[in-house]
Amino acid sequence: MKYHRYHINTKNTPLEDLLIFKTVVNRSEICINCGICQTACPYDVHERNANFRAVGVHEQEAGIATKGWSWFDMPKMASPKNANCTTCFHCVNECPVGALSLSSNPDYKTHGDDYYTPGTIETVLFESKTGRVPVSGAGYRGPFAGEGFDGIWTDMSEIVRPTRDGIHGRESISTAVMIGRKPKKILPGSSQNAAAAVELGLPLVFNEPPAFAARDKNLSQSLLRAAEDIQTLALLDADDAQEKSSPHAVACFKNSSLSWKGPEAPKICQIDLSAQKMNDWPACWEKTKATWPQTMVMVKIALENAAIPQIVRLAEMGAEIFHLSASPRAKTTDGLHLTQALRTADEALIEAGLRDEVTLVASGGLTAAEHLAKSILCGADVIAIDVAYLIALGVTRFKTDGAGIEIEGPAIFPAPHIAVQRLKNLAGSWRDQLLEILGAMGMRDVQRMTGDTGRMMLNEELEKEFKALFKPMRKQDDPNYG
Repeated sequence: MKYHRYHINTKNTPLEDLLIFKTVVNRSEICINCGICQTACPYDVHERNANFRAVGVHEQEAGIATKGWSWFDMPKMASPKNANCTTCFHCVNECPVGALSLSSNPDYKTHGDDYYTPGTIETVLFESKTGRVPVSGAGYRGPFAGEGFDGIWTDMSEIVRPTRDGIHGRESISTAVMIGRKPKKILPGSSQNAAAAVELGLPLVFNEPPAFAARDKNLSQSLLRAAEDIQTLALLDADDAQEKSSPHAVACFKNSSLSWKGPEAPKICQIDLSAQKMNDWPACWEKTKATWPQTMVMVKIALENAAIPQIVRLAEMGAEIFHLSASPRAKTTDGLHLTQALRTADEALIEAGLRDEVTLVASGGLTAAEHLAKSILCGADVIAIDVAYLIALGVTRFKTDGAGIEIEGPAIFPAPHIAVQRLKNLAGSWRDQLLEILGAMGMRDVQRMTGDTGRMMLNEELEKEFKALFKPMRKQDDPNYG
C-alpha cells in the first residue's frame, strides 16, 4: 500500500461582485496627487491611474519651427480600494495636506445578524477566498469569555515549544476520522452484520442545504464535488443523492418512509427523526435497517436533554451514527447551548459503555474554525456545517432564529467550478487552524481529542474556583456591604 499524505489544494478564488468592508477611505479635492499614500500603504489601497498622460498641449510657434503636441504627466490617484483597508490610519497620518480621512461603511452592518456578525462573515469570506489562516495583526480582538464557544478555552500546553507542528510539514498530524459502528470486539467465527466504517480526511461534512436552496442543482453539485475532492461527505436530499450516485453523497430522508428508486441501496443514508415522537425512534431505525442491512444509517435528532436516554437506547440497539442538531444559533430545543448538550450526551454514552462504538455528528451555529476544535473537545467526532458554506458562496444578507435561516432576496450561487474551490479553501483554512491547535496540544491525531475535557478550560468553572479563594465580605468588615 502506497503512503499518501492528506492535503487540500487551495487557490485564491474571489467573488468579484461581493466586497464587504468596514472602512471607507475618503479622498478630498485638496489632494495634490503626490503619491505618498501609495508608498505608505502596504495593502495596495492607494494606486495611481493607469493612464498618466492626462493633458495634451499644442505648443506655440518658436521662431520658424512649430513644435507638436506635448504631454504633461498628471499622476492623479485612483479611487481607493476600500476592501483592502485595515484601518491602520497610516495613509491619513502621512498625507502632507490632510486630504485623506476614514469613515464607517454604512453597508457593513447590513450583513448577517447579531449571531453571525459582519466580522464573522468577513472572516469566512477571507478563508473561502484565500484558503489561508486569517491573521488579525496586533493581538486578539475578540471576546475572552462569553456564552457557549466563547466560554471555552483550549489547553495549549506546548504552544511555546510545540513538539508537533503539522501545518509547516515537520511532522504529520492526522485529521482523519472513522465514522460508523466500531464494535468493542470481534469474536472468532462470528459474522458482523454492521456496515463497514468509512474514513474521512477531516472531521467536517457538508450539512443538508436549507429549504430555500434544497433543490438548487448547482449547489448540490458543488457540495458533492468539494466533498469528493477533500474526502468527506455531503448530505443531500434523497433525490439528489440518487441522481449523483456517489459514495460521498449521504441520502437524506425526512423520516423512515424511504423513497429510493436506485438499483442499489445507498452506502450511507440519514433519517430525520426530529419531527417523530421519541418513543417511535427505535421502530423507525429498525425499519430502515431491515430495509437496508448493509447501509450505514445516520439518525438525525434535534438535540435536547430529554432525547439523551433515547440516544443511549438506540446505541444499545446498534445505531451507528447520531446527527445531533441544534438551531442556527447553536441552541437546543430546550434552550441549552450546543456545547453543553454535547457534553451531556457524550457523558451518557460513556456511562453506558457505548461511546467508542458510535459516531456523533454535531451541527448548528458552527461558523469558525475554533468551533470545530471546541465541538470535538465537547464530545463530537465530526461537525456538519451549513450557514458557513452559504456565507462562503456569497449568501451574506440573512437573519437567523430558532426555526432556521431567512435570506433577503433570491439565493444566487456562483458557478460550480468557483463554488467548489471556495468550499475547498474554507475546509483547508479550518483544517490548518485545527492543526495549529493540535500541535499546540502536542497531539498527533484528532481522534484523541474527542471528548478530552481535560484539555478544555471552561470560563464559568475557572471563575468559580477563583472566587472561592476569597472569603465573603461580612457586615462587620465593611459597614457598606449589602
